[in-house]
Amino acid sequence: MARKKVKYPKAHRPKKTSDEQKELTIYLEDDGMELFLDALNQMPKNPKKEGREGPKTKPAKAPPKIHEEIDLHGLTLDQACRELDVTVERLFQLYPKTTIHLKVITGKGRHSGPEGPVLAGGVHGYLQRTFRRSIKEIQESPEEVQVGGMPIRGHFMVVFKPTGQG
Repeated sequence: MARKKVKYPKAHRPKKTSDEQKELTIYLEDDGMELFLDALNQMPKNPKKEGREGPKTKPAKAPPKIHEEIDLHGLTLDQACRELDVTVERLFQLYPKTTIHLKVITGKGRHSGPEGPVLAGGVHGYLQRTFRRSIKEIQESPEEVQVGGMPIRGHFMVVFKPTGQG
């Protein structure tokens, strides 16, 4: 009787994870083909991975992030800057190896008086000067994005790099 070389169809072929599974070839006699196909249809579609070789590697983790916000409504520029100092330093101490996303809410400045909005631009500039080495990214100041002389939003986002201490 003649022998035929038959390979698993792709849907039933186990993943090639060990030397034993690398060449999955079965030699059958002509009349054994039906038996082979019946057995093949009864096999599970995704056999368990067994006999893995090599070291197991863990998938890379995304760096941790923390999202915080600070609301500076109703404060003077000096008060807001002091509050920012305390908050940012506290966040650096609590989360030294974490990327910190801080939403700074200043308001649009609708109640500022004759000199107009001061807090948004002042706080933004203060953060850039004081924490420039720690800032990874900072959104433009609300005073820079205006419609009809009024800011369209009363907040901005700042992302701080991990300090690495701790």
